[in-house]
Amino acid sequence: MLQDPINDVLNPLTLNEVDRLDCQGIVVENAVHSADFTWKDCDSVQFSNGKSTLPLRDFLTLLPAEVPAEASYDLAYGLAMDQDYKGAAAQFLKVALEGHNVAAALYGFASAIAQHGKNARSEKLAQFVAETDGFTDPRAYALAGYCAFSRKAAKPARVHLAKAARLARASQDYRPIQKFAQRVLLIQQFGSGEID
Repeated sequence: MLQDPINDVLNPLTLNEVDRLDCQGIVVENAVHSADFTWKDCDSVQFSNGKSTLPLRDFLTLLPAEVPAEASYDLAYGLAMDQDYKGAAAQFLKVALEGHNVAAALYGFASAIAQHGKNARSEKLAQFVAETDGFTDPRAYALAGYCAFSRKAAKPARVHLAKAARLARASQDYRPIQKFAQRVLLIQQFGSGEID
């Protein structure tokens, strides 16, 4: 049986992976510039990748009540690895709102909310990140595909997973992602509907 795919394959990017990623393609629009803002203050914030915009208001209900006092990608990653997904989601989002490693932080946010079964929103967010110029890590497409597969949306699942598998061929480091994407595609093709 395949272990938890989000934890085993679709983890947030490590700091080393973030450093290697050359992706400056996401802009935070209508950013809140107050040190003591609440999530409600972010209702008009949106992210733009030059191709589409992603309004933050669609995701605010998924967050814990409190905004973290300080944002740190390292802390967000640690919370995700410790399976504190609500804490990780809040940290990743605050990192993105501050304009630091926005694409990687949004991917981490998508991964964290997927852990709570918010597959449609996680898919939307992961697809937005995957379509950003310079984001070359196949995990975003793989996560979008897995979320579509989980909600039984066959066509988007196939499209995202095929893109993930193609991108993953670029590097040996992505071999687990390629195998994961291909396995889910095969499961979907043969109709078992379960990853085991």
